[in-house]
Amino acid sequence: MASSVNACSGSVQRSGTISEMSGMTAPLPAEPFAKSAITRNVRGFDARGLSHRGLVRLNNEDAWFADSHLGLAIVADGVGGHANGALASQGAVRCIGHYVRRVMARMSHITPYRRAEQEFVIGRAIAFANKRLQAINAGSPQLKQRCGTTIAGVWAPQGTHAPATVFHVGDSRMYLLRKDASLEPLTRDHSSYQRWLDDGKHGEPPSKSYILQALGLSEVVPDVVSIDVVPGDRFLLCTDGLSNKVAASELQDVMAGCHSLESACERLVSLGLARGGNDNLTAVTGVFS
Repeated sequence: MASSVNACSGSVQRSGTISEMSGMTAPLPAEPFAKSAITRNVRGFDARGLSHRGLVRLNNEDAWFADSHLGLAIVADGVGGHANGALASQGAVRCIGHYVRRVMARMSHITPYRRAEQEFVIGRAIAFANKRLQAINAGSPQLKQRCGTTIAGVWAPQGTHAPATVFHVGDSRMYLLRKDASLEPLTRDHSSYQRWLDDGKHGEPPSKSYILQALGLSEVVPDVVSIDVVPGDRFLLCTDGLSNKVAASELQDVMAGCHSLESACERLVSLGLARGGNDNLTAVTGVFS
């Protein structure tokens, strides 16, 4: 998505640009050293994802990552326009995945991880990704050429045997669906619209396209929290192209009604397309077992 910076508030407004790319995106490949660094899957964690450019944009600036070896899943929504937004979203998920993989390889003798350790690692991984994107932007003299990205993700290095660490920057989201319970949002948007809601809806509502934080464009303060998970818990990570078009009740129906993670992703993206598909759409669904 293209972006402009609101000089008064420091927020980023996302708008559309068009360039030719395929509509569907695959997950980003693992790093070359993945096979030697980690040799087993995290037991009790599985995730699948699907991304679509939508029906209006020809450029998909979303990215997603899911690796059962790491117990890690991420979505990212690029801002910057043309290839810049895609560069930021793909770069962010690669950097975070790379950092977590290296940490897990070096800490393979420590089990289980403690809650504070997981949160520290994720905080450092996000800072690493942010610095890398800021370095790229430092070489772009024009503001409109700079790139940034939202992120939302979960890291569960021990599956259901230790807490899962949830993290996000911007307005990409994570939801949790527990058996016999309603879909629960685990993230709160870093957006002008959410701030307006929190402040009591005074005055005219701001556009939902203004976000207050994005990796690469400024220093960020990510929300990082660990939660206890149990077998049967399902989660959804998604970009705003999906959450802005599909109501929470519909998200819950799909998550509860689909028997496979792949079919849930396909159904969610199809719903977003049926509602106009005017933005990129990305869904990553996962389960703890």
